[in-house]
Amino acid sequence: MKAMRICFAVLTVLTVAACADDDESYEARHRSWSSEQHREEMYERQRALAAHRAWCDDHPSDSSCEGWYNRY
Repeated sequence: MKAMRICFAVLTVLTVAACADDDESYEARHRSWSSEQHREEMYERQRALAAHRAWCDDHPSDSSCEGWYNRY
């Protein structure tokens, strides 16, 4: 019975230590994921804006081409 208590105590300590370490790696993974998502969103926005500008070059009279984003 004493051996089981010791085993349980050791497993508890190891579990807590692993969870504490995992929190930091979770934060790092989340920051990495978040920055990657931001990069992908910005890339998609730039790509969509470039496609819209190209479309406006072919259709200059369209009302959607009258915006600040087409002046650059």
